[in-house]
Amino acid sequence: MNRQDRMLQLVLSDEKLIKTYNIEPYKYPTLHDALYSEDPIVTSVAMIIDSIKDNFDESDMKALYIRIQHHLNDTLLI
Repeated sequence: MNRQDRMLQLVLSDEKLIKTYNIEPYKYPTLHDALYSEDPIVTSVAMIIDSIKDNFDESDMKALYIRIQHHLNDTLLI
């Protein structure tokens, strides 16, 4: 599992996201799986994570994770 797959799992494992959209993170073990999902929420998250380049360090990854979580909580989960 690479860094982008781990980030995807962290985001898709958010309890609010799971409860609100009935997302089943285990269905998307890789970013590739999520990018080709029929679920628009999963695909959107995957597209954002796919834009990450390998030169992101851990602090960049954490900042992106927080940004995605805030965006989802503020807009999609209302």
